[in-house]
Amino acid sequence: MATSLRLSGQRVLVTGAGRGIGRAIAQLCAAEGARVALTARTTLELEETARLLPKGQSLVLTADVTSDEQVESLVQAVVQAWGGIDILVNNAGGAQASKGLLHELPAVNLTRLLDLNVVSVHRVTAAVLKHAMLAQQSGKIINISSRAGKQGLPQMSSYVASKFALEGLTATLAAELKDQGITVNSISPGMVDTRSFPKAPEKRGVRTPESIANGLWTVLESPSSGHYLHVDELDSAVAQGFSPSTALKPINELGFQAYLEPRKQENASGPSQKIP
Repeated sequence: MATSLRLSGQRVLVTGAGRGIGRAIAQLCAAEGARVALTARTTLELEETARLLPKGQSLVLTADVTSDEQVESLVQAVVQAWGGIDILVNNAGGAQASKGLLHELPAVNLTRLLDLNVVSVHRVTAAVLKHAMLAQQSGKIINISSRAGKQGLPQMSSYVASKFALEGLTATLAAELKDQGITVNSISPGMVDTRSFPKAPEKRGVRTPESIANGLWTVLESPSSGHYLHVDELDSAVAQGFSPSTALKPINELGFQAYLEPRKQENASGPSQKIP
């Protein structure tokens, strides 16, 4: 008897799909029946990814996610070809070029990473919402994040700031879309052997891009929104016999709920105390 595919008929857009984690996500989605639109700045890398996918299940669309015009053209091309977008994976981003104390680093380092890791996610997500998901009243948005979005790391101030901002964007967007049938979550894949992190001094704990699979399925199959999943924590939960979904945590366990609850009370009984 044929096994049903988890993403049969789904239309997926993956940014940063030319290599590493983006390529692995594209392969995982295509293997489960999805059509996958691949985008990155380098056409040759995208074509290599496309060759790894089943024939007829991919679109290769070269684009720079830091360009408003290119992102608009990208999203419109996917919608024109397939009629919509069901899943968006914001994987494109950058790492801090060199470590250093904050006062030793030029501010342009922070500006660059905010553009790559936050503004580009805003740009792509806004286009996908406008041209596809809001009209569909359905969709799943996954932002590839980092543990750096949850804790301070010395000499990594620019990268950490960009990932904290990404988590804030994820939680806020989840709140905005909670009644639109669209979920927004983030995944931290852990230390992965990619071009941005090619050589660890100690290989223990360093993952392959494909090891994100269980985290990807956990988020895609969950109705939760505004949540964060670290793949290491997922593996630990499963090893202890817990459901994978227990690894999904609210991005701001107190703040996210504290923001929503007073507004429920305000709607029911008048103005609530202002939240700073």
